[in-house]
Order: sequence, then structure tokens, then C-alpha cells
Amino acid sequence: EIGTGDWSSDVCSSDLTGTLSATSSLLGCVDTLVLTTHVVDYAPNLEAGPSVERVLLGNDVTHTISITNDGDVTDTFTLSYTGDQSGTTSFSPVSINSLAAAGTTTFDLVFTAPIAGTHTGTVTATSQGYSGSTDTITITTEVQSAGVDVTPVTSTETGSKDANIVHTLTVENTGNFEDTYDIAVTGGVGTLSDATLTIAAGATDTFTVTEPQDGTERDNVITTVSVTSQAD
Repeated sequence: EIGTGDWSSDVCSSDLTGTLSATSSLLGCVDTLVLTTHVVDYAPNLEAGPSVERVLLGNDVTHTISITNDGDVTDTFTLSYTGDQSGTTSFSPVSINSLAAAGTTTFDLVFTAPIAGTHTGTVTATSQGYSGSTDTITITTEVQSAGVDVTPVTSTETGSKDANIVHTLTVENTGNFEDTYDIAVTGGVGTLSDATLTIAAGATDTFTVTEPQDGTERDNVITTVSVTSQAD
């Protein structure tokens, strides 16, 4: 006759133990065997920093992600990306091989987007020891497009010979993010009211150019001004 014993689990050590008993029906002899099963833990843990990266249109952005093996054995992890498919993605390295228990390393996700805007996706690490053990993080790429449009309120200002002429110019941020613009006189003798302007996406602001109309500076004074995005 064969009898079955009780099984118990040790949560702390992740061990399952039990006793198997065998009894002779003729002689009454009994033998027991203690069986122990070790339960292996597979557990990837991903962390991104920062989870949001910004880049100008036409450039690649690199998300650096750390992975820790929170399991109790050496493991290999496959990497995948799902979500926004408007751009292209690539991992470096393509997988995390033989990461020791409690070990940490990093990998890069390179994202290339052909259009401006916010692109969001999910990175998943999957244990090769147990495919049901995964971890995911969400990453966001903000692809920025810089742009500016400068328009004088009036293209020509007139005044008396002994009074300075003041031109007012409007600057529009035609990009998709807040930008700061450097303003400079590149020709002529005008002076600026502002050296920089910070303008929200789609918004406008103004600055003035003052031209002297005294002394030798008279009649048909021309000033050339440049407005340049600091981001691009």
C-alpha cells in the first residue's frame, strides 16, 4: 500500500515540501521520503528616466531604460515595443542576455519620427525562463517643429527729421512648442526694445526697432533685423 502525506509551502524561501510514505501490507514496514520542490522566481523590472524625451523634427531620440532582474536566477529577457507606429524603433542591444539575479543593466530605444507631435508607446521585457513574467513601461517622445514668422505692423514709418522713428514688429511662433527667439540688428543703426522673446506655440508677441532721425542719420534709414529660434 502506498500512502500520501501532507504538502506545505514555505513562502519565504519559495519551497514546496511534502512527505511520501510507503507501507508493506504484509509486514507492516513503513518507509518515508521527504520531497522538496524549489519554486524559481522570474521577474524583470523596467525603469525609464526620463519617460518623456524631446527632440527637433528630423532627429533621432534615444530613450535609455534600465532593467533589473528581480528574480532569483540568471535570466535572459527579450525586448519589444508596441504603440505609436508612425515612426521607427530599434533596441540596442536587441535583448538582455544572462542577467544575474539582482543584476541591473541598461539598454537604449532609438525612436525616429517623420512627423511632429507626441508619440507614445510601451516597452515590454519578457523573461525567457518563464514567458508569463513580464514588465512594461510607457515612454513618450515629443517631436518638436520650430518655426517663426515676423511681420511689421507697417512696412514703412514716417516722421519729422528730428524725431526717432519706431517700428513695431509682430513675431508669431509657428512651431508646436514654446520657444525663445534671439533678436538682432544685422544691418543699419536701429536699436531693439528686446534681445529675446519667449512665445508659446501658436502665440504672438511684439518688439520695436528705433531708428534715429538726427545728425547724419536722415531720410530713408533702413534697418535689417533677424529673429532666430534658440531651439533650431
